[in-house]
Amino acid sequence: MNPPVSTSPTSFSFEQVQQATARCLHVHPAVDAVLPRESHLLVELLGRMIYARSDAIDAASLSVATLGELRHWSPPPTLRAAA
Repeated sequence: MNPPVSTSPTSFSFEQVQQATARCLHVHPAVDAVLPRESHLLVELLGRMIYARSDAIDAASLSVATLGELRHWSPPPTLRAAA
């Protein structure tokens, strides 16, 4: 029997974090130039990645709450058709 395949990424690219943040802000837009609290963890992560000039971040280095927000706002994985 094969072990279960993990669908959780081991790292997130800058582009993935950026897309998750954009999806969150699309649903919860800023009001009077104030970001909604729903976006705080994603915006903080994006800011840390910009400051560190990081192209990707290891999922193991993120808090459970931040991982949850990334998974919630990231687009679903695309399924590839069998050839």
